[in-house]
Amino acid sequence: MSQSIYTPATNQTSCNPAPEEPGHYWGRWHSPAPGTVDDGECCDGEEWEVHQVFVNSVEPGPDRLRVFVPGVEESQPLDGFEWGPEVLKPINEENAR
Repeated sequence: MSQSIYTPATNQTSCNPAPEEPGHYWGRWHSPAPGTVDDGECCDGEEWEVHQVFVNSVEPGPDRLRVFVPGVEESQPLDGFEWGPEVLKPINEENAR
């Protein structure tokens, strides 16, 4: 069975490390942050979904990058997810050659 560009590898036996750069990554959200308004009703540790990782702070530390989850008011920390591969890299002059 070939891997679809729309889903992560189903035979993946271990998760990828947490993202170190902003981008779009496959992930399974398993732990909502304390204070998440809906108490993580959307949190389904079984579903692979694409999540946007963004720069939250210029200071180094665990909150430098956060995750945007559609439909959830508060951004989430990286450690609340099991991570898969990055979906795509933005095209710019450097990597378009």
